[in-house]
Amino acid sequence: WSRPFPYRSGHIPPRDIVARSAFSLKTGAEAEESFEAGKTIAIGGKPLTPRDLQVLYAEHQAHNANSGWLEKLLYSLAQIGAYLALFGLCGSYIYFHDGLLLSDSRRLARLVGAVVVTVTAAVLVSRDAWRAECIPLVLFGMTLAIVSRRELAFVLSLAVALVIALSLGHGLYELMVLTASVSGPIIMLNRVRSRTKLIYVGMYGAVITFVAVLGVGLLADQTFGAMHVVGLTPAGAEDLLAPVSGYAMKLISGAAWHAACVILAGFIMTGLLPFTERLFDVQTDISLLELGDAAHPLLQELAQRAPGTYNHSINVAALSEAAADRIGANGLLVRVGAYFHDIGKMLKPAYFVENQGRDGNQHESLLPAMSTLVIIAHVKDGVDLGRQYHLPQSIIAFIEQHHGTTLVEYFYRQAERQVAEAAQGG
Repeated sequence: WSRPFPYRSGHIPPRDIVARSAFSLKTGAEAEESFEAGKTIAIGGKPLTPRDLQVLYAEHQAHNANSGWLEKLLYSLAQIGAYLALFGLCGSYIYFHDGLLLSDSRRLARLVGAVVVTVTAAVLVSRDAWRAECIPLVLFGMTLAIVSRRELAFVLSLAVALVIALSLGHGLYELMVLTASVSGPIIMLNRVRSRTKLIYVGMYGAVITFVAVLGVGLLADQTFGAMHVVGLTPAGAEDLLAPVSGYAMKLISGAAWHAACVILAGFIMTGLLPFTERLFDVQTDISLLELGDAAHPLLQELAQRAPGTYNHSINVAALSEAAADRIGANGLLVRVGAYFHDIGKMLKPAYFVENQGRDGNQHESLLPAMSTLVIIAHVKDGVDLGRQYHLPQSIIAFIEQHHGTTLVEYFYRQAERQVAEAAQGG
């Protein structure tokens, strides 16, 4: 119902700001200063001081209080319309380019939750003392780039940046700063194969952000960042009114502040990565390499109880990784999935040909139908073992699906022969 307060310390208004409504401001315990509508309350071309902000905020509150219900309603409808337009744009993109997301209610709910958390956190850390709203936004963009495609991360991050700008009353230039802050890390982020990857992405993104904020600052004749906030500079309020050299320093320090925020987001994302993988049920190359370690307890147990199956899995992994890489798929994921695809065989290893030795073939004493049940059972047993050892769903999918839905043809043909022989004998 009310517009957000759009001004910040150090902001340089392009023209004089006049009061839209009459208001008063307390200047002491009992003293009060009155301002009439139409009076100039801030001079254009000069940075806003803390005193200016007090006056502007008092005028802002008075104007909101004096606004009629129709004006408030129209503003609210306009803002809701903007949000709905963004919702429709993002929904259309997902529908045409990532339709599977719409059919996965849990994944979609997590995505919507991430948007809400990001906007809330950005509003909370946007105070003049911090001006760190780009940190939650960059974390959101990096998270989406990890758990989904970079194109989707880019589109949704730009939409969230616009929501943050609308929520905080920012203008076009602040939106450009937010966009530059999140775009660099998303563009630089691909497969995460080392724990330092996200830190380097943050550093590369910081360089892009630093240059972009300098350019936007020069274009808008504004400074962005927290380093020029009163209390963080030695000269206090007077420093805000410094000449050109002071403005240049504040412009550079503001750009450096945003760059530092992007680097900090890279460090934070590095720490949050294991929790992000668990929450969104995705695996980066780091977690896949950890899963594919021969020291994994499930692989060690497979090697001890079914050494033939273990060697078979290693060979399948090598072949499937090469095939996946050739067609542009994730070869590492396929390799690790192949390591675990036959773990169910360890419960009855002697019934599988790669583990049979001098004891002979166990199926010779079984009917083909029973042998089929034993063979198929290793899929269910493997899924149970995978869940018992907390394997991710993407790996369990290899266990569930590696036999497909076709016949166990060997025993089917054997049953056919037995029926034919029985018919001839009869």
